[in-house]
Amino acid sequence: MGTIEKHYTECVKHTKQESQIKKIHNIWIGPAKMRRVEEIMLKSVYGVYNIKPTLWVYNYVPDSHINDIAEVRDVPHDLLLMLNGIEDKIATKSDFARYYLLKEYGGLYFDTDGICNKSILPLINEYDVIVGKWCEEIPGGNNTNIYNGAVVYTSTPNNNHIINLLNKCIETIIRYNNNPGWGVTGPELITDYIKNNSDVSSIYKAPIEAFYKYEWRDGEWQKWFGNYTEDDLNGIYYAHLWGKMSQVVLDVIDDEYIIKNDNLYTAIAKRYL
Repeated sequence: MGTIEKHYTECVKHTKQESQIKKIHNIWIGPAKMRRVEEIMLKSVYGVYNIKPTLWVYNYVPDSHINDIAEVRDVPHDLLLMLNGIEDKIATKSDFARYYLLKEYGGLYFDTDGICNKSILPLINEYDVIVGKWCEEIPGGNNTNIYNGAVVYTSTPNNNHIINLLNKCIETIIRYNNNPGWGVTGPELITDYIKNNSDVSSIYKAPIEAFYKYEWRDGEWQKWFGNYTEDDLNGIYYAHLWGKMSQVVLDVIDDEYIIKNDNLYTAIAKRYL
């Protein structure tokens, strides 16, 4: 390939990447009030991607100032009816809603219990879908390469992988009589899909460092709030903080905490105050 052709190819590839992320989704199902950490998450999306995220809300009226950092929309009516049929499990409703919204609109989904550090554009290339590797093995199990859905990207609406994941999620919810346990419609579902399909070459499986550098177990999630190196910081695209496990810490985080403390989370969050 000549110099001109190579330059043109690189320009087209760069332009394609820049134009691929046109919509970013967050979902809020409760509780009744957002904490400062969730507001900073929404700010981090705009700071990294220059896109105001769509905050899809379910039976919830956010404080008026949230409209300044996100486009607040009620979940679509059809999705609302489906969510009303699921037993009161926030995780399951959220798992289902993310696949529904990605099928309908395409784009990039983030859990709100995290924070964006840098753009995933370099990861996209020609991939249709991006998910992240969560851990090597669940203790006591024999599975390796466990994946999670706190970050899911799809290049277009109606992507076949996303449709398949949505249908698999529906089947799982029905199997558990609308009340599955944590993980069954989340990491277990994605992991099973990736491992048991012959062609997942168009799905990029991001390494652990990208989204889930530290996981939910005690002694691990606390590292988000501990000492760090520049290498730690540079490898992270999105920091998933495992809100259910780290709730006690997240509840007390405000602007003063972020300014006064120097840890891996605050190193990212300081940019968005």
